[in-house]
Amino acid sequence: MTGRPFVFTIGEMLVEIMRPEVDVPLRRTGAFVGPYPSGAPAIFIDAIAKLGIGAGIVGCVGDDDFGLCVRERLSSDGVDVSQVRVCKDKTTAVAFVNYFASGDREFLFHVADAAAGQIRADQLKREWLHAETVLHLNGSSIAINEAVRQICYEAARLVKECGGTITLDPNVRPELFTRGEMERLYGPLLSYCDYVIPSRGEAEWMTSSETLDDAAAQLFELGVKAVVCKRGADGCVLYTPDFRLESSAFDVQVVDPTGAGDCFSAGLVYGLLRKWEWPTILTFANAMGALATCKQGPMEGTLSLSEVVEFIKKHGVELAHG
Repeated sequence: MTGRPFVFTIGEMLVEIMRPEVDVPLRRTGAFVGPYPSGAPAIFIDAIAKLGIGAGIVGCVGDDDFGLCVRERLSSDGVDVSQVRVCKDKTTAVAFVNYFASGDREFLFHVADAAAGQIRADQLKREWLHAETVLHLNGSSIAINEAVRQICYEAARLVKECGGTITLDPNVRPELFTRGEMERLYGPLLSYCDYVIPSRGEAEWMTSSETLDDAAAQLFELGVKAVVCKRGADGCVLYTPDFRLESSAFDVQVVDPTGAGDCFSAGLVYGLLRKWEWPTILTFANAMGALATCKQGPMEGTLSLSEVVEFIKKHGVELAHG
């Protein structure tokens, strides 16, 4: 594997069970659909694998049909699931989801006490660690528990030692931690990060900064090479120590926004591995994020490279890629 790009991630693998109609609160008796394979790290790595890049995940599921649902989906899409542990005494994590007509979502998670929180350090596969490795981490994984958090820190240290790359989607959970706690949790990780991919407000929150400009400047002082802020329908904005660049979103009919940010991150990582110029990387990442919203289910909008490129062409955008 050495010498070939390989991307791996660590964190929660779960299923989503969702309302088929909008504005039906979770407290009300009604229909659900699913299970849909999900979890931010799982969505990301599935999207990477479908683009044709070697990919793997470190995670844990229960010895149940929900766990099999996630493992089979990832494996069929090309993800190495050899480091997914099957826990005999915990069930697979579940998220119940309700959508509102406003576009907002309501989640009820069963993660912290499920199998997702039972990841162990010995699941880190040493063969995955080399100079062409990218480790992508999510703030939602760091928030699971202290054990998973320490594994993420250790994996980042090992990847940097071998000359690999670290990308981070902060995926901030303000309902779980205060700003000061966020600084403490992210601090040990940020010094390893090469690229940070926040949504609106997340960079400010995790650095206790007042503006994105200030947050980016603080991250650059830690050694971060670039900050790419996801802005949904407004596209994205790139910050580097030398310049700032905006990129427009693609206009699509949104069916389900879950997973859009994870697919955006996958598109960004793919472009970095291909050593594309920044305008091309951002266009491709925006396309990945847009496509993710077009189908119900967090992984249902992940597509092959040729399908993403065709989507971009249909929107009249020329993608200079190799």
